Amino acid sequence: MQFYHLFSSLRSLVIMEVILFSIFYFRSILCLHIHRTFRYLTDWLFN
Repeated sequence: MQFYHLFSSLRSLVIMEVILFSIFYFRSILCLHIHRTFRYLTDWLFN
């Protein structure tokens, strides 16, 4: 019973870490993409 409780808490911790990692990863990719698109737009507008 104690082992099952430990396993379940560990599994929830791992799921939380994966969710956080994916959120940070996608946010950085999105920021990079938006920055690049914005740069292209400004280059296109001012040229």
